[in-house]
Amino acid sequence: MYQGLNEVSPVLCAIEPEDALWQLLVNEWPQQQAVVLLRSTCDLSELQHHLARLISVEAAGSGRCDFRFYEPAIAEFLFPALTPAQFEQMLGPVSAWVWPWALSGTLVEWHGITRAKAPVLMDRFILDGGAMQALARMTRHNQYNRLAKQLFTQGLLTGEPQQRVDQIARRCEQLERQGVKQIKVLENHLVQQLQHEAHGDVSPALAKESLPGVQP
Repeated sequence: MYQGLNEVSPVLCAIEPEDALWQLLVNEWPQQQAVVLLRSTCDLSELQHHLARLISVEAAGSGRCDFRFYEPAIAEFLFPALTPAQFEQMLGPVSAWVWPWALSGTLVEWHGITRAKAPVLMDRFILDGGAMQALARMTRHNQYNRLAKQLFTQGLLTGEPQQRVDQIARRCEQLERQGVKQIKVLENHLVQQLQHEAHGDVSPALAKESLPGVQP
């Protein structure tokens, strides 16, 4: 869909509820956070043109950057942070934007927004300070969500999907307060903690001198 982003670019296709692909989209892909559903009366080429203009946007203090608007978590965190004008600009010819809300690899429910206003022609889309903060929260949530899914699959986490993510968030924040900042180091230490607990051992103490990037 976007030149230069062939390996990670989203695929836009027209689909109706009676199509065979519909069942795959709504039943199998949501757990992977791999689909968003858009409703629009415009033709596919017009919608593609609008979405293509969102792939590279201006970010406050950072210049132009790639914008993964097609990720379900983007909508969850970003839409509430947008001004009314930004919201209308982002939707353009889209009248409904629906996305799956999955936690720890489990589909919880579908979320979505609709609007009845006439389409807004986009001049340029700018992510201001509030939007950038929302994206930072989204990035952190995605990290916790990915870890919760991984550790649940390994049998190191139990409980409901939201409980798993909340547990990971609390543990990660605790490790960060102890000085663990690098993501991979944090993740490795968290896995070690849960593995020790799964075998009935006391969680290992945080050995700062043995963790790269952590000041004793």
